[in-house]
Amino acid sequence: MSTSSKSERFAAAVQHTRTPTTSTLVAALGSLLAYAPFAGWLANDYLPFAIAGGAIVLGMSRTPDTITWRFIPHGWTHSPVGATALGAVVAAPSWWVASNIAVHAGGVLVTPLAAAKFGFALGALAGLGHTLGDLLTGTDVRPLFPMVNRSVSINLPRLLDPRDNDGVNFVGTMVVLCVVVALLSSGATAMTIP
Repeated sequence: MSTSSKSERFAAAVQHTRTPTTSTLVAALGSLLAYAPFAGWLANDYLPFAIAGGAIVLGMSRTPDTITWRFIPHGWTHSPVGATALGAVVAAPSWWVASNIAVHAGGVLVTPLAAAKFGFALGALAGLGHTLGDLLTGTDVRPLFPMVNRSVSINLPRLLDPRDNDGVNFVGTMVVLCVVVALLSSGATAMTIP
């Protein structure tokens, strides 16, 4: 086997690739991660709404990528502005459903305004969670767009990959930081004990 083929195989193994399956998984996990605190709070009193909300957030998790490829630039869809717009898109049918169908939660009739707020929260959390997932996997996102047009990304899989020097440097830096914090805290504790 020639040297060039070995180096080509090594380069291919180290390169980070985002397949559509990976992108879908990242979007779903990011959206569910963003929805989890809201779902935990909601599940105490309204478990069916928490489950339905999880299904809606999961179903909407790929929406920012879907509309980016067809209609709207990436900066708009992967930002708080895009998450707000996505929340508004989900709030409208939620309001309509509560206006035309009697929905009960905990023995109380759900008002159209409450349903619209719930729908807005679901859509916004799906958009923000998708952006969070993209941010952590190396896709450039603009978290403060349109106020600040600066791209940011944290390529977490690459940082944690032992074959990559950046990952080794990241882990080494974290170890050194932990040791320094431990030494400083133990020194401060030793100084306060008589």
